[in-house]
Amino acid sequence: MTTFVPPQNSAFVMTNALLTTSPPQVSVDDARCVMRSYFDEAEDIKALSGERDRNFMVRSANGDCLTLKFINHAESAEETAMQVAVLKHLATSGIEREVPVHIPSSRAIQDWIDVVMPDGPVRVRAYSYLEGFPGSALQAEPAVWRDIGKAAAQVTKAMQSFEHAGAHRPFLWDVAQLHLLKPMLPVIQQQELHDLVQCFMQQFEQTIQPILKSLPQQVIHNDLSPSNMLSCDAGKRVVGVLDFGDMVYAPRIAELAVTASYQMSRGTDPLAVLDAMLAGYSEVLELSEPEQATVLDLVLARLVQRIVITSWRADQFPANSTYILRSRAEAERLFKQLMTFWKVSRAGDKVR
Repeated sequence: MTTFVPPQNSAFVMTNALLTTSPPQVSVDDARCVMRSYFDEAEDIKALSGERDRNFMVRSANGDCLTLKFINHAESAEETAMQVAVLKHLATSGIEREVPVHIPSSRAIQDWIDVVMPDGPVRVRAYSYLEGFPGSALQAEPAVWRDIGKAAAQVTKAMQSFEHAGAHRPFLWDVAQLHLLKPMLPVIQQQELHDLVQCFMQQFEQTIQPILKSLPQQVIHNDLSPSNMLSCDAGKRVVGVLDFGDMVYAPRIAELAVTASYQMSRGTDPLAVLDAMLAGYSEVLELSEPEQATVLDLVLARLVQRIVITSWRADQFPANSTYILRSRAEAERLFKQLMTFWKVSRAGDKVR
């Protein structure tokens, strides 16, 4: 295998920029200065983790708590506008789970602030900071998986009427655009895994891709991983949903598939986990037979993304490879396990 070199002058170049551009160089003092200039004095401020942006949790002198996001240089203004727009939309949607609320600055003329940092101009936006336990605290049991599926459907339903041009873009994390990963396959060093992934991608493009176009489509959150959910203190229920930065216009069932791909390795029977999540989803949104028939295909597509994209990013940022690859082994194990069943279920290119 050889190290992957991105092709030039292609959709791939446009869509990978966010994953290859380092976060803005912003210090706590820089964030405190922006806070003072555009919002309020910061009583307490601390840096938060983030792969693309530089984020800070700020508690102001009046007790309010917000997230101050210094946006990656590669993110377009259209994408920033989309992320603000969805928070405004969800604020009036009546969604049962808590989501961040956009916080504008009364001293700015638009929904974000333009500032100059040591490495250049940066857009900054603010939204409410949600307190709670991380989604990793959710218990691995059928009732919780059912609730996670229900939460995914509630987010999907709340976004049904949301539309934005920014969601119609080439994006490596869109399962319906799995073909964008084909030039990256050389980053998989293990020959057996490389061949298995390549085989899946070929069959996906030939037999699944045409079906996806006929499924109900809408803008979806596209990243309901444990790190983007909040749990109640008992670990029994999803109480909040975070980070709408990966939104895409895609088959709506992809929301459940992406969410399930992060949960199915937590039980002894991955398909039983998926069934529980499907049951919860169906409490809110009725699933058509074609949607049910393609959900496992889309789970596998997300697992391929987690294997390929993280391997590639670890090559790009070797100093941060441990963090980038933190869930790759889990994705690889689940992918291999599910492929055994998938090959049988898709034998002869027949839909299950």
